[in-house]
Amino acid sequence: MKTNWDLNALYTGFDAPEIQSDLAQVLSFDEKYIRFKSETLSHYNHPIQQMEMFIKNYAEDYRLLTRLLSFATLKSSLNAADEDAAALDSKTRKALPALTVAIVDFTEWLKGVNGLDQLISQSDILKDHAFFLEELLAQAEHTLPAEEEKIIATLTTTGSTAWERLQRKLSSQLTVDVPLDGEVKNLPIMAVRNLAYSADPETRKAGYFAELKAYESHAESSAAALNGIKGEVLSLCTLHHFKDPLEETLFNSRMKPEILEAMIGAMEEYLPVFRRYLKAKAKFLGHSEGLPFYDLFAPISTADRNFTEEEARDYIVSNFASFSPDLSALADRAFESGWLDFEPRAGKSGGAFCSISPVSAKVAYFSISPGNSKMSSRSLMNSVTLSTETAL
Repeated sequence: MKTNWDLNALYTGFDAPEIQSDLAQVLSFDEKYIRFKSETLSHYNHPIQQMEMFIKNYAEDYRLLTRLLSFATLKSSLNAADEDAAALDSKTRKALPALTVAIVDFTEWLKGVNGLDQLISQSDILKDHAFFLEELLAQAEHTLPAEEEKIIATLTTTGSTAWERLQRKLSSQLTVDVPLDGEVKNLPIMAVRNLAYSADPETRKAGYFAELKAYESHAESSAAALNGIKGEVLSLCTLHHFKDPLEETLFNSRMKPEILEAMIGAMEEYLPVFRRYLKAKAKFLGHSEGLPFYDLFAPISTADRNFTEEEARDYIVSNFASFSPDLSALADRAFESGWLDFEPRAGKSGGAFCSISPVSAKVAYFSISPGNSKMSSRSLMNSVTLSTETAL
């Protein structure tokens, strides 16, 4: 069974000839869409065919760019110090402004199309992308002229995106000295975070305070990264005619303010239930003045079984089979095909996540961050939940 990602579905490696070919193609997007604008979007003689042409070209180009970025991102998430991944990411992102301009130019042209709904009804391709076309028109009021959006997209790569990469690199390379079992062990930060699920209260407490102390060394750098990201958000929010970041977030999420208020209201209504649970858990664990954070995830059952990777696979596959043979087969395939990365190590990004491959919807990559070479019962349940949500 493979315990690390097998990314061959994307590329076999950074020296793969397909990478250089694909990279050359994405770096030609600027010229391609300048030509597309002058030749195809200079009139409205054949609007159905013109819209179909743009959709086909843009979808394929976006898929190609996403393939390159996915490979670079997944590689760097395994090792933040991977210089080849950083170089590929940086080169590929140079093509993003061209796609931004392409969308802005097409949207401006789309505003001049007469009888759009009727035209959409005459094309299967346009029917499949009706929502996409309607979204572009809805976003037009918050879109700047193409050249200005190109400048923003270009600067973002050395602005918020660069700050994000720095913060991720700093946190993934962080190691922590933790007093465990009578000795001090140096562990990756993700392994330390997983100590919060330990059945031993002293281990949970030691991990928590060691983690806080470790973050102090990166506090100013992380704060600078967050300030840089949020500063850009505030600036662009004003330029795109949103009154504040919340309005922009709601717009991008296709959510009305009253829906958000209803969701928050429902949460607030049930806060007393959660508080009663946390107070009961605190009492159960022997705390008289509330539940400390280091015991927030403490197990309250006597079961503390550990699983090897093989045992975890058998447990997940067999339990899925009890209610869905298809889901069980998918989980088994994920283990067998190298879609999961188990091992905790310095340089690996923390937190579990799933990345859908742009090459095929049948491939997804899961990153799991257990605290050691064995999976605890809590970590195992996290991976079961992750797999279930993605498969569904």
